[in-house]
Amino acid sequence: RRVLAERHAGPHFLSYYDALPGGEGFQALYARCLNLLSDLHAPSVLVCHGVTSRMLRVMALGLDISDVATVPGWQGNVHHIMDGTARVLTV
Repeated sequence: RRVLAERHAGPHFLSYYDALPGGEGFQALYARCLNLLSDLHAPSVLVCHGVTSRMLRVMALGLDISDVATVPGWQGNVHHIMDGTARVLTV
């Protein structure tokens, strides 16, 4: 619990993704996701890690790359995106 409290008290954990030396960073992730999306020509199901899911949703919703930390990022969820609207599918 202490670790979670400290994590939420400091900078958003995604700020480290873009700041780690030698890491991919958001610009490279954006380019990689853009490449993937340009190859999709029909409704698709994508399975990926959380930060990639966030970036894909930011792009699909027409948000700015700086909004990547504002979209929900829970593990084990299904995010449905259609016509610029996102929703989390639950059972």
